[in-house]
Amino acid sequence: MAKHRRVVNPIETGENIKRLMRLNHIDAFDIQAYLRMGNQTSIYRWTSGRTMPSVDSLLALSDLFHCTIEDILIVEEADK
Repeated sequence: MAKHRRVVNPIETGENIKRLMRLNHIDAFDIQAYLRMGNQTSIYRWTSGRTMPSVDSLLALSDLFHCTIEDILIVEEADK
């Protein structure tokens, strides 16, 4: 029995990161400081769906948002 492959939807995940930021009253500057990043460019790329956070960044975001990594990622079935 073949299992369906799942993939992360980067655009929906970016929207979800924005939603979690709003719910937790966190802005890009807060994330920048927490992750000790030089600027917010990567954060804006994540929220626009252009790039995805690294596993380390996802782990830190889950701590910051008080949720699991799975709560951040929007996963869907890959096209057949």
